[in-house]
Amino acid sequence: MAAARTPGNVCVVPDLDDELLVAIDRLEALFLSLAAWEAEAGVDMPPPFANGKALRALQDVASVVRPTQARGGAQLLSGRLPRCGWTDQVVPLRFVPIGHAPLATLDHAAEVLAVHRAHPALAAAVQRYSDVLGEEPVGVANCLSRTVGLLTLPWDDDIATLWDAVSSYPDKCEAELSRSEQQAYDRVVARVEALWSSVPPVLERSPGRTP
Repeated sequence: MAAARTPGNVCVVPDLDDELLVAIDRLEALFLSLAAWEAEAGVDMPPPFANGKALRALQDVASVVRPTQARGGAQLLSGRLPRCGWTDQVVPLRFVPIGHAPLATLDHAAEVLAVHRAHPALAAAVQRYSDVLGEEPVGVANCLSRTVGLLTLPWDDDIATLWDAVSSYPDKCEAELSRSEQQAYDRVVARVEALWSSVPPVLERSPGRTP
């Protein structure tokens, strides 16, 4: 994940209607389960899950991401960027201020969760949570990885172009895109869709599983 974002730690957040909200709720339930396991069983969770740090980071991020979803939420910054004549099948994008620290914590959490078997207490808690859901632990880990990846898209030339389009007309709810801005938008959305639809090979071989 990039060490800094410009300008002012603003991130691009796609409006995925209910999908991102479901992922966040699912991860919050997992982190709450880990915190309860740590407290009730007196086990030592590895950083950053220890002492609820990852849970607090997720809740901080969720508090600013949730209002951006479902295409009717508050605009934290002007800039839902649709295609000209957009339809429900097109992904709006929003520029949202998210602090670097909670995102870095979640990035660390995704790395640790990907190798949770190396941490006995974490592995046991994740297995218990996964058993309740009726899925493999790798699906839970993939959910966190995709969510973090979605919220930490690198600030490249395409995103900078869209930011310029938004900030040029701060009083408008939606920006009208030029041809070059439209092309930048299309490339960013293609990255979003490729990331969000990614499924690990182990899950692809398991019909009926949802990451």
